[in-house]
Amino acid sequence: MRVAIVVEKVRPGNGGAEIGVLELALGLQREGIDVEFFARQSRHATYSDFPVTARNRCRLWLDRHKGFVTWVDHTIMGRSNRIDIVHAITPVLSADVYQPRSGIIDATYRHSIRKYLSRRKPICGVGRPNSRQKEKREQERLLAKKTGCIFTPNSRFVQSTCTEYLGIPPERNRLIYNGIDINSLVFARNRNQEAEKLREKLQGTVHDDYLLGLFPVTSNLLLKGTGPLEEAIRILREQNSALAQRLRIMVATRKDNYRGSPDVQEHFVNIGPQNTRSQMAACYDLVDFVILPSWHDPCSRVVLEGICLGTPAITSKFNGAGEVVSRYNCGIVANLLARKSGCFCAEDLAKAIEKMADPVQRETWKINCANASEYFCIDHHVKGLICIYEEILRSRNRVH
Repeated sequence: MRVAIVVEKVRPGNGGAEIGVLELALGLQREGIDVEFFARQSRHATYSDFPVTARNRCRLWLDRHKGFVTWVDHTIMGRSNRIDIVHAITPVLSADVYQPRSGIIDATYRHSIRKYLSRRKPICGVGRPNSRQKEKREQERLLAKKTGCIFTPNSRFVQSTCTEYLGIPPERNRLIYNGIDINSLVFARNRNQEAEKLREKLQGTVHDDYLLGLFPVTSNLLLKGTGPLEEAIRILREQNSALAQRLRIMVATRKDNYRGSPDVQEHFVNIGPQNTRSQMAACYDLVDFVILPSWHDPCSRVVLEGICLGTPAITSKFNGAGEVVSRYNCGIVANLLARKSGCFCAEDLAKAIEKMADPVQRETWKINCANASEYFCIDHHVKGLICIYEEILRSRNRVH
């Protein structure tokens, strides 16, 4: 079987969605499938954790998003006899399977603009899609209404948005949970030399008796929940000052100057971007928990990676990975909105951090993490996709 993976950008340093695409390609190759990338960039070719094999070719287009989409459709139409399945991460009309790893564009913006950082101030900077995102939104709508493409959301949260915003019928809306290459992650931890470097960086800043959380966000800090996190810390300082004094949040972001708002700066430690598996594995091992109170996240990879390495998580109900956290009891899913008024409220998040301070409870969650990780490994994810590929090929044969 020959599969074309269409993904506009392949830059692993940008975050989990793009790392996941590369792991998906390698997982398909292990199952004997010939994979070809159609991409605007091929920086993954030099990324040490993801070598490009002879069967993992990359066709490159360097123009804008709209030009890229047109080029892909024309190229694939001309090579239809040599490509069996078009698996789109970036929506194109020639797609047989569309996997919205970053969520549906409509949902991203309509969900985020409703949430409030306070009763007066709505979230800024995430209310309007840019021109590229408008083009993607139009492609998603065309895929939903004009083609028979099968959508494969990576969480029930995204599956529900496919139905709500695009009207995808159940037979074309197939849930396949996000997959993690657990073996590679564990291997990276076992041969890891980054842990010692990280401890040296934190020396004198973080002490052994501190409660240490990891806020792993490369960009979009506001959308990923800096507002709720800072407000929860303020609540803890008022209600549980002893815990607040011990609380430190390790921030892994490209924004080197981020230290939180002035009144809570002492609780944040910025360690800069952590782009490789080894660096992230060192972070998960060092901290007590991962915290990601996101306003919109399809199925956060960093939460799943942390669970794979036995690190419990605090996240929000607007994160698809929260389904794994709650189902397997690997941490806490906090509500960021007051139940009666629907306004922003960080009380639930502050209580979650208090619960995470209990070492006995953390040990229970760590045991549950070990039991849960097998259910979202990359092999399970790949086999689900192959079943859909085979179903598409069988339906084509019946038509012909």
